[in-house]
Amino acid sequence: MTKRHYILPAFLIAFFLLFFFGQKILTVFSPILAALILTYIASPFVNFMSERMPKIVAAILFYALITGLLVSLVAFIMPTFLSAIESFIAYLPALYDKISSFIPSSVFSEIISYLSIKADNVSLFIKDAFSFLVSSAFALVLSCFFLMDTSSFKKGIYALFPERITDKFIPVVREIDAVFKGFFRGQVLVSAFLTGITFILLLILGVKHALVLSLIYGIFCFIPTIGPFLGGVPIVLIAYLSSPLSALLSLAAVLLTQFVENTFLSPKIKADSVDISPASAFIAVYLGAAFFGFPGVIFGIPVLASIKIILRRLLSAIS
Repeated sequence: MTKRHYILPAFLIAFFLLFFFGQKILTVFSPILAALILTYIASPFVNFMSERMPKIVAAILFYALITGLLVSLVAFIMPTFLSAIESFIAYLPALYDKISSFIPSSVFSEIISYLSIKADNVSLFIKDAFSFLVSSAFALVLSCFFLMDTSSFKKGIYALFPERITDKFIPVVREIDAVFKGFFRGQVLVSAFLTGITFILLLILGVKHALVLSLIYGIFCFIPTIGPFLGGVPIVLIAYLSSPLSALLSLAAVLLTQFVENTFLSPKIKADSVDISPASAFIAVYLGAAFFGFPGVIFGIPVLASIKIILRRLLSAIS
């Protein structure tokens, strides 16, 4: 058999391993993977600040700034969000009367039964939340160790392979690095732009809590493919509390922002970094969610683009 004949069996073996053991692998190695991701994100800031202070101080400063930003954002959004929830709950009886006129009551009984079953899993949720906090703390500490000695960490990885392989491996890593940086830089720029344009449109339409809703929408837009649709749900629901017409206009505003993104923003900002079709992007998000949950949704597209780079290089080397 030639080297080319080994590609399909190797791919099938990797696929079945991922299919049967993907969730288990993620559970075991997720803190280490999270630490590597945090290190990757923090490295530019830490490397820049390490010229002025010790690396450990720069790492702590980075995480302190990120934590402060997240806490401030939650503190800003939460009061308005809770107020909107209270308004929506107060509106539920009227909404129930409207919906029950054309939906059978048996459907509501099924929904209530389902919610009661989910409510019994509160203890399991608390256990998972505690496990998540422990894993996050471990990942944070491990990331600080990686950041303190990034160069030695890289040299240790390169030492695992012969020099002739690393000479071919390093250009691939740099190309993948460019894909990830370009993709997430594009996501940030697109999300920021959509936040601004959505805020303006909601102000024009007179939707309550326009600033908070646009921020929530912008955060959801960071999630590829499905994020904008999820982010549009609270906008439409809050607008519906005013009137059905307001909800319809708000839905049109959300669809308009998506038209602007897909027609003008994404082709200009993200096309150069991630060279995959919209159908492939959707499949990447779906498979990422199926195998790895929320992290798979976020990283599915750049990972697919990276696999494409590796396969292209591999086929080029074989041929």
